[in-house]
Amino acid sequence: MKKVLLSLAVVLVVWRPALAGWQAGQAEQLSNVKGLVDQARVAFDSLDYENTIKALDSAIGAIEARPTPEAKRLLPQAYDMRARALFGLGKDKEATADFVSLVKVEPGYLLSGQVSPKILAVYDEVVKNHVTELRLTIMPPDAEVLLDGNRIPTNGTVPIAVGDHTLSVSRIGFRQVTQPFTAAAGAATVVDS
Repeated sequence: MKKVLLSLAVVLVVWRPALAGWQAGQAEQLSNVKGLVDQARVAFDSLDYENTIKALDSAIGAIEARPTPEAKRLLPQAYDMRARALFGLGKDKEATADFVSLVKVEPGYLLSGQVSPKILAVYDEVVKNHVTELRLTIMPPDAEVLLDGNRIPTNGTVPIAVGDHTLSVSRIGFRQVTQPFTAAAGAATVVDS
């Protein structure tokens, strides 16, 4: 018994600093990404689109390389700002590609601030072609519903990106159900369970 406790104590002593180092790395990455997004915002507000894009290329690359939940929350804003900067430089195809990436990450994203009619028209077209709805009616209503591993409401309509998804529904006392499906543009996907 003493050997087991001693082994467990050694594992905890070794594991704890490793965990602290990992957490410090996560915090440093988030700080760096936030700094790059802030730097991009200053450049964007000054209409310095080249430096906006450089800072956001670095921020998006860092988020995609190590996608922590905290850093991933900055991704839609980064794609939005980079797309607008690309439009400012006349790079419409690249800007449209960023809007597509944006709605894949956050299908319900709404553009904010002052938006030119041209950008709004392009964004609306991207949403029309790459976002659809998932309509849910799940029983019992207190079940846990996960869409691609992320918790969503049990009932109602949720915007989702066009493409393949997995829906999982579980509740204590009930059999878990996992259902892959493909969401198509222009047609709501309806799930009744």
